[in-house]
Amino acid sequence: MKIAIDEQNRLVASARRSGRLPVIPVAILVLLLIDVIFAGVIAPHSPYATDLSKRLIPPAWLPGGDVSYLLGTDLVGRDLLSRLMTGARASLGVALATIFVGGTVGIVLGMVAGYAGGRTDSVIMRLVDGSLSIPVILLALVLVSVREPSAWNVILVLSLVIWARFARLVRGEVLSLRERAFVALAQVAGSSSARIIARHIFPNILNTVIVVGTLQVGWVVLLEASLSFLGVGVPPPIPAWGSMVADGRAHMLSAWWLSLFPGIAILLLVLSLNFLGDWIRDRLDPRLRQV
Repeated sequence: MKIAIDEQNRLVASARRSGRLPVIPVAILVLLLIDVIFAGVIAPHSPYATDLSKRLIPPAWLPGGDVSYLLGTDLVGRDLLSRLMTGARASLGVALATIFVGGTVGIVLGMVAGYAGGRTDSVIMRLVDGSLSIPVILLALVLVSVREPSAWNVILVLSLVIWARFARLVRGEVLSLRERAFVALAQVAGSSSARIIARHIFPNILNTVIVVGTLQVGWVVLLEASLSFLGVGVPPPIPAWGSMVADGRAHMLSAWWLSLFPGIAILLLVLSLNFLGDWIRDRLDPRLRQV
């Protein structure tokens, strides 16, 4: 009895916490979204313009800094703030495109596997197991050795990995839903399998899809930054936070701002996405709604 009461109290406390929108993470994400849309207008300088006479200018608050270059300049005199603002497009753009492409494939295959069962389920789940066993970095290196580095290649590589995560979770939900009475009634009424999946199964797994998608965005951002850091991600001269960190790794003592500020940007973005994903998960958890 005491254990049940403690569990209920824990759920109540969690529900109360989940009711409060994480203001700071949401504010950071809103600012980043505005930056992604209007970076070409609000950036103080061109992210591609080089000027060797202004190379390695420190941040404006340090001796030798220039207020025109608030976060300093890089090895070839490009404004670091402008490159950070433009680099948000690469990080968020690749992440959202990957979630859309990989998530769509994973959701469809997961619903088919869970509803059809049998050999179809076995084949799809073996593909899921194989996809999850492939190292992302190795796959990216193989693809880059065949094709030139590009943002589309990054999206392709990450989609080949992320779809399996959606498929596995969606399949588990569908296995439970297909035994429900409303699915049996739809089958008796003569509805086709495609109609049952689209009209009855998918709306009931939408909460799970939203939660998984939100939580996976941060993971995809980290993967994209890792690939760009290794030189197999978004190719130069397009600014990407991972490649900006890599550019400054040889100058950590003399020009620490080259790697520090892109690293902070990645940290804030991933933490904000994770906090927002946790909040959405708590809000959509049926156990907390019942409490």
